[in-house]
Amino acid sequence: MTSLISKFHARLNCLDETAKLLRLLRNDDGKQELNSIKWTIIDLKVLIRDMKENLVLWRENIQKTQDDNCSFEAINKELSLMMEKMKPFNQPEAEQQLLSNRQCQEEQQQRQEELVLKEDKENKNPNNKCAAAAVVKIRSLENLEEDMFNKLPRHVKKRLTVEQMNSAIAELNNVLKKKYQFIDCPKKDLSFKDQKIRAEYRKEAIELKGTPYTTFFNDNDLNKYTTTLKMKKRTKEDIILVLRHIGRMKEIRKKSSIKYCLK
Repeated sequence: MTSLISKFHARLNCLDETAKLLRLLRNDDGKQELNSIKWTIIDLKVLIRDMKENLVLWRENIQKTQDDNCSFEAINKELSLMMEKMKPFNQPEAEQQLLSNRQCQEEQQQRQEELVLKEDKENKNPNNKCAAAAVVKIRSLENLEEDMFNKLPRHVKKRLTVEQMNSAIAELNNVLKKKYQFIDCPKKDLSFKDQKIRAEYRKEAIELKGTPYTTFFNDNDLNKYTTTLKMKKRTKEDIILVLRHIGRMKEIRKKSSIKYCLK
């Protein structure tokens, strides 16, 4: 019942508004006012249309900005990756590495020169009769070329450098030289203790009969005649591994003794 009464009053209000409009239309002032309302509505429609067009443009600009932002993020990511790849080629680091390599080469050359001077001094020493008496040509190891070293597998050369390898080869050659000068020394120039040591050397050489190897050294020789290899056991093992891998050395174990034989 209440809803019907409400509808009835709404209809009466509509009739009332219609009556007001009819009274306005009967005079000129009412017509002018309605005409003014008409043009206002038209202006409002024009404004609404312009607002819609501006909204479309704003949406397009927002979409374009979002696309540009995505492009900038992709470019930034690519630049970051490029910077990461270029880090190893950073100029200060490259110069530092070059300087370090140069210092290693100079130190190696200095050690070799000191070794040569030391050998010359020993050879000129009149008490060193073994060096003067030794005329037998002693075999030696050749230096390792950088191209050959770079071709070695990573698990073989490990952390070694070609400079370390050649420095160690120089030490090993010095071991062989001193050892075989001592073996070839006349018996009369040796003390009783040295004669016993040389007898042990010759006994070890007999153990290699039946093999193609005649020149060798062992861990005792390294401890006696080297300065670097006897202090760095892991480095010594890595260097021996490289020499075995390239076919310049053979490791033979006999009677609990390890002999490093030259091929």
